[in-house]
Amino acid sequence: MSVARGEELGLYPERVAEYFTSHGVTEVIVRGSVDDSTGYLLLVLHAESPAEAGNIADHLYRTTLAKKTDHGEGPIRMASGTFGKTDVNGAWYASGEYAVALVVTQPHDKSDGTLAERLQRTVNSLREVLPAE
Repeated sequence: MSVARGEELGLYPERVAEYFTSHGVTEVIVRGSVDDSTGYLLLVLHAESPAEAGNIADHLYRTTLAKKTDHGEGPIRMASGTFGKTDVNGAWYASGEYAVALVVTQPHDKSDGTLAERLQRTVNSLREVLPAE
């Protein structure tokens, strides 16, 4: 879908849509699912170049969670934190001309301590299609 359509659907606020557009994002691919109380959201953003994809992934990593605990540096940045009453674990990276952002969530009161494991398992599967570069 277009960046504008993603904004219309409420996937991200206007300021994020403006950032995407100003950094050459031409397409947004979104996938999401829910497994019991665990939510999964994947954004794949097609950028003009691998360098822009890296910049976008880094920007999303820095801005997605206001307060976070880092879980590694390198081609895949992973972190955990909270968003309101929701526990969040996320991964952000570039794969060629694509910026990848994946978050796994659970309501804090239903957290079962498996978010990091669920995120890692999902990242491992995703890397088969969109390898980290």
